[in-house]
Amino acid sequence: HLYVQAGAFGSRDNAERLKTRLAAAGALFISPAEREGKPLYRVRSGPYDDLEAANAALARLNGLGNNDAAIVVDQ
Repeated sequence: HLYVQAGAFGSRDNAERLKTRLAAAGALFISPAEREGKPLYRVRSGPYDDLEAANAALARLNGLGNNDAAIVVDQ
């Protein structure tokens, strides 16, 4: 699956703040994960069916000033 990841944080509060700040970009969600035994909260949108749709979402996030966003592939 293709997702656009706006950011990843060790703190859920920080992830929530970014999600709120970028709400104008569309539906974002927090995807909890774990890295090296520590919690990680990823702010994402998607999944997208194709690269064109993911690129459009990435452009929306970049337009809001989130230049750290990236397209990621997740199983």
